Amino acid sequence: EMLARLYAQRGDLDTAQEYVQMAVERAPDDQKARLEEFLRQITIQP
Repeated sequence: EMLARLYAQRGDLDTAQEYVQMAVERAPDDQKARLEEFLRQITIQP
């Protein structure tokens, strides 16, 4: 997740999406909704 956030801050949204998707796949169930929301946010950015 941290790498995804750093890539998003740098503007590399494609790489950020890859890392957050990996985080979602590996996250405990109680954290998935938060990560999926982050993924949604970086996916809809222009």
